[in-house]
Amino acid sequence: MMRPHAIIVGGGAGGVLLAYQLLRYGHGAFRVTPIEQRSEIGRGLAYHTGNPDHLLNARVANMSALPDDPDHFWRWLSAQDTCRCADRYCFGL
Repeated sequence: MMRPHAIIVGGGAGGVLLAYQLLRYGHGAFRVTPIEQRSEIGRGLAYHTGNPDHLLNARVANMSALPDDPDHFWRWLSAQDTCRCADRYCFGL
């Protein structure tokens, strides 16, 4: 029996998070293929500016990629050497 095949058009943050959720909660039930014109998957148009001074448009505390783990993004960000946030309520990186 063939597994359902999800083709996700757009390899930005939304597309990558959808693929992650399908693979995580699908327990191997799905094949997932992201389609992205850029060579780098995950950044998309909004996060692909290359300008390190661009700020987030939401507080870090409101940006978890995982609904069941609201501090996921803050833990990841605070572990980065480039993190300039003092706490999870900042708007900048």
